[in-house]
Amino acid sequence: MWHTLHVEVVTPVFNSAGTQGTPHLHTPPEIRVPSLRGGMRFWLRAMAARYVDDDPHLLRKVEDRVLGSTEQSSPIALR
Repeated sequence: MWHTLHVEVVTPVFNSAGTQGTPHLHTPPEIRVPSLRGGMRFWLRAMAARYVDDDPHLLRKVEDRVLGSTEQSSPIALR
């Protein structure tokens, strides 16, 4: 089941769908899925570390379960 989220950026974001050499002012804005997933990983680590007592192995297990790993895909699909 897909859910549409409407989000607002409150910090500066430098983003563009243009290729290298194309002035960014002439391309539509775009935030790509890998960038979103990277931000999700950052905040998951920041929040989960409090509950796993800074154990990096346990933190990795939590991260793999929520956002996936090379062995198992994430249950969270973004598009």
